[in-house]
Amino acid sequence: MDLLRIGRWCPGAMLRLHRACGCLVLASLAVAGAEAASSQPTVVSLPAKSPIKVDGLLTEPAWHSGEWSEGFTRLNEAPKPPQAGTRFKFRHDDRRLYLGAMLDEPAAKQMRAKAVKRDGQVWHDDCLELMIDPTGRRVEHYHFAVNSRGTVYDAWVRQGGHVQTAEWDSTAVAAARVGEHAWMVELAIPLNELGLTEASLGPWAVNVARERQAGTRELSTFAPLRGGFHQPTLYARMELKDATLGPYLWELSAPSQVKVTRQANKLLCVGKIRVANQTRRSRSFLLRPVLESKDTTSRGQTVAAELFAKKGREMSFRLPLTAQGPQRLRLIVSDRAKPDQVWAVRTTPLDLRYEPLRLSLLEPCYRDSIYATQQLSQIVVQCDLDEDAAVLAGSRLHVRLVQQDGATLAAQKIDARPGGHELRLLADELPVGDHRIEANVVNAYGKTLFNARRRLRKLPRVAHEWRLDHNGVLLRNGEPFLPFGWFSISRDEMAKPDCPYTAMQAYSSYWFSTEKVLKFLDEVAEAKTVITIYPYPSPDFVQPASTWGQPLTDKEAADLRQRVRALKTHPALMAWYMADEPELRPALPERCRRIREVMADEDPYHPCIMLNDTIGGIGKYVDGGDILMPDPYPLFIQGGHAAQPIEKVTKFMQACRQAGKGRRGIWITPQGFNYGDYGRSNNRAPNLTEMRNMTYQAAIGGAKGWLWYTFAHTQNYPSLGIGMPWLAREVLGLKAAILADNVPNAIEVHAELPAHLHACVRRAGGHRYVFMVNTATRAQQVSFRLKLPGSPNRLHVISEARTLVAENGLFKDRLELYQTHLYTTDANLSRRATLADVQADIDRADHARRRPGNLAFEEAGTKVTFSSKSRYGSTADRVVDGVRGGMTWQDGTKGKCPDWLAVEWPQPVEIARVRVFSRTIRAAKIQGRSGPDGPWKDLASVPQATGDGLDVKFPAATVRAIRIYVTSNRTGQDLTRITEVEAYGPK
Repeated sequence: MDLLRIGRWCPGAMLRLHRACGCLVLASLAVAGAEAASSQPTVVSLPAKSPIKVDGLLTEPAWHSGEWSEGFTRLNEAPKPPQAGTRFKFRHDDRRLYLGAMLDEPAAKQMRAKAVKRDGQVWHDDCLELMIDPTGRRVEHYHFAVNSRGTVYDAWVRQGGHVQTAEWDSTAVAAARVGEHAWMVELAIPLNELGLTEASLGPWAVNVARERQAGTRELSTFAPLRGGFHQPTLYARMELKDATLGPYLWELSAPSQVKVTRQANKLLCVGKIRVANQTRRSRSFLLRPVLESKDTTSRGQTVAAELFAKKGREMSFRLPLTAQGPQRLRLIVSDRAKPDQVWAVRTTPLDLRYEPLRLSLLEPCYRDSIYATQQLSQIVVQCDLDEDAAVLAGSRLHVRLVQQDGATLAAQKIDARPGGHELRLLADELPVGDHRIEANVVNAYGKTLFNARRRLRKLPRVAHEWRLDHNGVLLRNGEPFLPFGWFSISRDEMAKPDCPYTAMQAYSSYWFSTEKVLKFLDEVAEAKTVITIYPYPSPDFVQPASTWGQPLTDKEAADLRQRVRALKTHPALMAWYMADEPELRPALPERCRRIREVMADEDPYHPCIMLNDTIGGIGKYVDGGDILMPDPYPLFIQGGHAAQPIEKVTKFMQACRQAGKGRRGIWITPQGFNYGDYGRSNNRAPNLTEMRNMTYQAAIGGAKGWLWYTFAHTQNYPSLGIGMPWLAREVLGLKAAILADNVPNAIEVHAELPAHLHACVRRAGGHRYVFMVNTATRAQQVSFRLKLPGSPNRLHVISEARTLVAENGLFKDRLELYQTHLYTTDANLSRRATLADVQADIDRADHARRRPGNLAFEEAGTKVTFSSKSRYGSTADRVVDGVRGGMTWQDGTKGKCPDWLAVEWPQPVEIARVRVFSRTIRAAKIQGRSGPDGPWKDLASVPQATGDGLDVKFPAATVRAIRIYVTSNRTGQDLTRITEVEAYGPK
């Protein structure tokens, strides 16, 4: 999910991650993003009226016009200029964006340029970096780096800058030239690879930065930044003068139904992709598929089509498979009249292998295992034959259920034909143990053409059996279980009698011995809850990040089995947490698949969870988990809505259904935190309306479990601390309906914005339920009709204490911005605490943070700075939010004092009392200064603090800033921690 998780995977890479992807300051949405960027510098890209040759010389006439953009400052030291200056220009034509830069270098002979391979560690060299968001939304962006050899690193940076994927590749080209006292760079980026949207017709967000290794290491940046290069809220505004971008506005989905088949004795890769024309006019286009492996390139059949403006369609593709194994599929959309004019490209890594006969089990539906809580009398086998009918002519498909002792319990024979075949085998007398399904295609002469085998297990009864049913519902000893809880919630919180949460997730188990993990699980069991943890036996198993790119070794598999064997019978264990955004590393899909196989073999009683943060990653790593649990965070903006469309949740649920093909459970990790607490400005935590929106969007999309990230934020945000327990109770009160499947074709909905109205009908316990969610950023009127026998004419609105009455079978209602309505025929559910009640509680708690007279409260425009910051759990901005408990700032200089934390005001204030809430500080000084850069002067001294911290009074002083200067901490406290700072004037 974020830097906290990344650090646990590869702490040795933290400096790089902090600089390159851990310090993004977000903004988005039209208004919020525009306001955030309005004070930033502007750069202009001029049209290149003559060709540009990318040779690093900058001699073309296109570079001669216009002003250079310069005025770089040192990272974290603005307005201080760097020792070596940098200047740049942008140009564009109808196909590419060009960056030209001149970099002064007085120590040219000392320049470092070791990276020679694309996507190598260019950032360790003297290099120029470009961060560019072509949508101007300032949420996701592309990152390019070029060293003096012209070596290119490129990546896609997302999730507010927390994670980036170097696996994303463009065909950008660069060149560099080194002179006696300077060097130059040219970079050309194809417009069709930048994922342009309609927002790209407006201003872009851009920054150019430099890493200088020659002489004294120096980081400099065009946009003044603190903390790291990835802060798009502060990036420059870029205008592309007279740019022709309209033709590039295409949306290409992730490929689906991709498989290898044989036709006319040739292997083919076939699949489908949805192509959407987001341009402003109808266009005739070509879809061209290309497969690229290490040694070969295969070009497929070009498909011609036409799409009206703002329309999309699903299209099939096929191309010869000239090599099996890992390769990249490139789907190219180009102008039908000018095929060399490429409008959009989608690149997807695939592992393609031909299997003429494939076996899968439809019954049992989970892990090819029959559980003791199942009553199963027959095995349902799916046999898929991918072979020419001519080859199969006269052949028979033989399928047998073979017991552990080799005896055949059941068998069936049918004519072998291309396509899928469903066969049923009786299994009434199958004993506990390992068995197998055997399938053979035998021709008229008795020769076996193809065969396949699949393991089938009949499992013994155990005390704690967890499995999934046909609908992806988690079963605990055969009974439906609805997980609704948090990442990193404490055991003490879960143990509270009124705790509404049913499950929890914990990180870092692989840092601890088996004995320590067992003790922790004992505490979880004492709290009467269940948990998901990592199964890995040590940090070496998962770090450095490159470990994930290697196949699982036999020793790793043996160590994994040993660890799982020691933990798997514990009553607190619910599931195994397999990987946290494996696309970040990137992980080898085969490694993830193999780990899941080992886990399922060693412990068939606990499912494996796979968490992804991209739609492509869901499909890529689907074989690594029994449960797909993505984290589609919308990122919520101060004064605005969601930085990314909140319907992102629905798209991720759709991707889970598509990738899992009905054979995977679907859960979700929604956003229950404020990205601002990870260094990004202009962000906020979700409100209750947004939390309900994400919850029921996911439910409509098929989610059967919720583990929110992250509990540590709940005390500081009433919407989370008060709203989430209420929401948990609402969800658990609807358990039967949420775990039921959607009733197909059961509702007819008319809405002003139908694409933003999500609805479903459920049946449970003799009642009917309608879930309805508005993902539009405005209210919309809705009317709907239930298309079920005996449909009611009255529905109760859950949590709203009102009833909806139909007129001639038609219900009418209004959904406000992001609002969710839940309707039911069950009158009992209309009597629970209402949304209005809980929102009033949230509002009161929020108001209570504003203590009378507290001048340091965040709404006064205070800015918090500090001596250093620990990697985890050290959110400095929270010390002025009026919450005396909850999140803390934590200094990272372990065991060393002095530490300090300062609060600065935009204008001078008069103060006479400071309260500091901390259980670590022993001795400290309260200091003040009258100007932003003036000297600090002692206002008061505390030689011996006790209890909750410091409460210091002193003669009134007019200051612009105060500083808590910590000279020592209490015994046993290695780090300074401060929860809240308050300042008051004289009475």
